Amino acid sequence: MSIDVPALAARLRHFESVILMTSASSTNGIGRRVLLECLDNELALPRAIIVAREQTAGRGRGARTWHSPAGRGIWATAMLTRPLKALPLFPLEAAIAVAGFLQNEHGLEARIKWPNDIYAGSHKIAGILTEARGREGEAFLIVGFGINVLPLGADSPPEATSIAQQSDRILDLDQVTEAWIEHIDRELFREDSAQEIVERWRQLTLHREGDHVRFALGDQQISGSWRGIDAMGRALIETAEGVRPFAAGEMIAIDEPSS
Repeated sequence: MSIDVPALAARLRHFESVILMTSASSTNGIGRRVLLECLDNELALPRAIIVAREQTAGRGRGARTWHSPAGRGIWATAMLTRPLKALPLFPLEAAIAVAGFLQNEHGLEARIKWPNDIYAGSHKIAGILTEARGREGEAFLIVGFGINVLPLGADSPPEATSIAQQSDRILDLDQVTEAWIEHIDRELFREDSAQEIVERWRQLTLHREGDHVRFALGDQQISGSWRGIDAMGRALIETAEGVRPFAAGEMIAIDEPSS
């Protein structure tokens, strides 16, 4: 890795440190250990970004693995805090930040699948995994980012794509990583209102009114029609019982678009 870490850190306004690793089992796993140590010892959570060139046990939502081969993408975790009352909208903020990076820096038509998977066309290009613990009105956050920069190889998931594949550009992973770190250093610390966050998310979503969707909520499968998100960032799904808000669960498929 050829990133000049001291020079990069000096350009950041909010994150205090950047840690670069050749390999890690999981950057979120490292962040989780730091978070728990801070809670156990009543310490402040450092504002830090951990980046690994490969993850040997990357994890997505639920029990899914995240394919993180060496030198192919940005596999990273950011550590930061938020007021507990702001926590429900944070996954939307993180998704907006990644979609904005792909659009503004690379000219991609990036769209968000609720709540925070990022697609380019019909292919997944990035994902976000947020974990939180609370203490005295404050949320300690570790936010895992997986952004496919270069083609992942023959054993990549069939639905996956990358920035290079979508843009047909020759990319330098270190340069892309530096630009991404500087981008989230700005975007994750914006002071947007809840209304502004929700509106920005709505503008970036791939979901359309009336799309047929299926959710996994624990062991329960829920199906219905997409009716947008409410002011708290909850998905609104019209089922046989009426329109219901879902703050938890994960959309696992879009069955068919409305005509």
